[in-house]
Amino acid sequence: MLETIYFTRHGQRSDWLLKPGETLTYPTGLTHDPTLSDHGRNQARELAAYLATNNIKLDSLYASPFYRTMETANVVAETLDLQILAENGLGEWFNVGCKHAPAPLEQLHSYFPRAHLPYNPIRIPSPNGETLQDLHDRLSSVMNEMISRCDEADNVNTIMTVGHAATVIAGVRAVIGDRHASVNCGTCTLTVAKRIEGKWKLITNGDASFLSKGEENNWAF
Repeated sequence: MLETIYFTRHGQRSDWLLKPGETLTYPTGLTHDPTLSDHGRNQARELAAYLATNNIKLDSLYASPFYRTMETANVVAETLDLQILAENGLGEWFNVGCKHAPAPLEQLHSYFPRAHLPYNPIRIPSPNGETLQDLHDRLSSVMNEMISRCDEADNVNTIMTVGHAATVIAGVRAVIGDRHASVNCGTCTLTVAKRIEGKWKLITNGDASFLSKGEENNWAF
């Protein structure tokens, strides 16, 4: 039975460092799909090192299928020798009218061979974008199904999800059953929920103690 869920957000995005008028070309060819910056990659390495140093064993690793989240998850996967389950249901939140899809899984696998093929995602976000209520509803269904699948599997006690600020926050809220919970969500911080006597409890909220520059880019709604 699933007992622990680690939630993390991708590292710093490369496009956050752009100067006015600058542009970048991204591996997937999608203008809305940036890579990590060098600092973001270092954050991912610090996250992975923290997990390894503290002997935190993950049985499954789920990630949003956008490049920056896959890139973050890949550092963890290589450090802990895991596959990555590219879950569209953890994908970025786009407001109504401005939805942008990630690259296909087969293309992502060419960049990240640890991406598991085949994998059928729990949920595909609406192609028309979402309201905040839609976002919460999406993450509720995704996390409930993810927990159910893990409970039915053999020896899956601890998992990690790698998402975006909005989907990490909504995912944590879904698991603990509180859509108004305050969730700290800096880049590559760790939030931990544990199942205690049948109920999910928030144990750690946005831990940044292992990051050399501490909490950065916190976002909330």
